[in-house]
Amino acid sequence: VMAAFPEVCLVIDGKEQRTERPKGSAAQKPYDSGKKKAHTLKSQVGVAPNGRIESVGDSYPGSMHDLTVLRLTKLVDRLPAGAGAMMDKGYVGIGRDHPDRPLVIPAKAARNRPLTDEQKAGNRVIASHGSSSTTRRPS
Repeated sequence: VMAAFPEVCLVIDGKEQRTERPKGSAAQKPYDSGKKKAHTLKSQVGVAPNGRIESVGDSYPGSMHDLTVLRLTKLVDRLPAGAGAMMDKGYVGIGRDHPDRPLVIPAKAARNRPLTDEQKAGNRVIASHGSSSTTRRPS
């Protein structure tokens, strides 16, 4: 990661953990994760490119979007000047909040707006250096 993106000092992602279903129907809705099809708590983790865990955020209800959690924790604001972060497609809007930061986020297709060939090539570069490529196990 450091060779391809030297400004990246943190890889940020959300983590959902199953939790016991809260009592009462009103209390259940915020914890209902559509992604996991279960009641969850969401935490945000920041990992340095060398694998060291640098930040673990508070827990939030599972229905909360990753981008909302990032805005609440203000993790990008706490990075040193000139430092950037790598994130997945769930954080696409954060670039507007921090135009001065070097944030590495893959492009995301939208309805009636497919990715261009340049965007696809950029996504391949990011994916080849992202955390998933370093955690693959040999078959």
